[in-house]
Amino acid sequence: MAIYRGCTLLLNGFQLSDMVAYTPPALRVTKKLFRAGNMNAPVPVDTGTEELTATYKVPGMDYSAFLLFGAVPGVKARLTVRRAYRGVMDGVTYLEEQVEGFISDISSDEHGADNRSDVGQVMTVAASYYSVTANGIIPLLEINPLLGLRKIMGINVLSLSDNVVSDIRSLIGEL
Repeated sequence: MAIYRGCTLLLNGFQLSDMVAYTPPALRVTKKLFRAGNMNAPVPVDTGTEELTATYKVPGMDYSAFLLFGAVPGVKARLTVRRAYRGVMDGVTYLEEQVEGFISDISSDEHGADNRSDVGQVMTVAASYYSVTANGIIPLLEINPLLGLRKIMGINVLSLSDNVVSDIRSLIGEL
């Protein structure tokens, strides 16, 4: 069993504070129920993923978040998150995530008298791109709604036909 060790977060290539809390986007597939003709019961149909949002919290204040607030043409927030693990996880020592979009929410903590070191800001990134790789090289997941991609282990599952076996054989034959 792999044990979480910690994470490093970079915003547009610049490392943020080491004391950072990060929540990756929740992966949820939206579905509709389809029922036709002689079907006894409806079947669920995958209609895409739900909105992808990631959050991170830094202690104190991160002024760079204000520069990336809202959808500014030509300006994107790109989070690179490396989450390290201790123990054996089939040779994987860290997961690297890329989250690209814009900062849609900046929430500052209450500035009270207690626990001043815990006071910080929480930023929410509305993602238009999300990917996860193992050890920075092994593709696990890539979601790019603008290009119609949902790659799992490097295969775009949105472009597969009903006969997945023949698709895999044709991919192997092309190699």
